[in-house]
Amino acid sequence: MRNNQQEKNRVFFDKAIWFYETWLVKKINYYLQKKLLKVIKVKPDSYVLDIGCGTGSFLETLDKEGKGVKLEGIDISGKMVEMARRRLDNRANISQRCVEDMEFKNKFDYIFTIDSFHHYADQEKAMKNLRTALKHGGKLVILDFSFGQLGNWVFKHFEPGHSRMFSREEFRKMFENNRFKEIRQRRLGIFSILTVGTE
Repeated sequence: MRNNQQEKNRVFFDKAIWFYETWLVKKINYYLQKKLLKVIKVKPDSYVLDIGCGTGSFLETLDKEGKGVKLEGIDISGKMVEMARRRLDNRANISQRCVEDMEFKNKFDYIFTIDSFHHYADQEKAMKNLRTALKHGGKLVILDFSFGQLGNWVFKHFEPGHSRMFSREEFRKMFENNRFKEIRQRRLGIFSILTVGTE
């Protein structure tokens, strides 16, 4: 059952789909995706889940890496899912669902959540589901915005469906509380924090 915040996100991203398909946004996203994949070296023949996959651009970038990875994506927006399915055709399994409701267990080698964690309605439940969905030794990769305390407060008041943004220290604590190991962090771009942990 959807709560009010999840519904706000669904409506917002159904309407915002055009923005993610503009030339400039696609160029910026591709640049950041390639930068991310230089840090996170996905092993050949891995099973990868992209949560909040949007129009499928990151899954497409992974597919073009040519490592034979098996790809899956979920997104709360039906229109985003439709676009991602057209983009990826049969090269990825794309479904409409939210992270709080997913029931994957011991399935993925890598889970990516890129610029979407601050939208999750129940972030603690999301973290538990993410850990459950990983295989033993699998990696959770969260890349999300952080503009500093004041910037985060301002951003929250302009973006519908926004839940909460985390500082670098808060992300680390959350990974530790959910028993992730080998936690690594770094800035990736001016306003993005990358946190990686192993199940």
